[in-house]
Amino acid sequence: MSINNNSFSTATNITFGSNVLDGIWLNAQSCIIPSLSLSPPKIGGRRGAQINLAGDTVTYTDLTIDVILDKEWEVYDNIYKYFLDGLNVEKGTFSSQAFDLWLEIRDGSGKPRKKFWFYNCRLNDLGEVPVSNIDAGDELNVFTLAFTFDYMEYDNSFFEASLG
Repeated sequence: MSINNNSFSTATNITFGSNVLDGIWLNAQSCIIPSLSLSPPKIGGRRGAQINLAGDTVTYTDLTIDVILDKEWEVYDNIYKYFLDGLNVEKGTFSSQAFDLWLEIRDGSGKPRKKFWFYNCRLNDLGEVPVSNIDAGDELNVFTLAFTFDYMEYDNSFFEASLG
């Protein structure tokens, strides 16, 4: 894939940002909204039958985002600077920086439709960056980020406001 045509301002309908990015928001080609697993406790019942109660804990999978890489690599620089600030392999410092992250999904006309907040995020995986001299057209060059987080909130106020 060629990275000659990608600019920092390449717009998509999936954007994300963080409280540590100083007002910078980034574009994504795709994302995977984490699943939620509720864990209902079971208690013993009559004659050995167990009764399932309402879930009392929730477990989330990772938030995965395919980020568009611009030709100047500003996106990569910002992610490395803000999300991997405490990483120094030579000194053995792996302090995980926690931050809050938002993810917004827009419809075809550019109106915001869904917004998610992820709290106490930590970058779990900074994916490979494919680099090639082959110009195969205007495909976007992307790399994957995976975040682990403590909990998330779903904000559908955009949808509610559009309904009046």
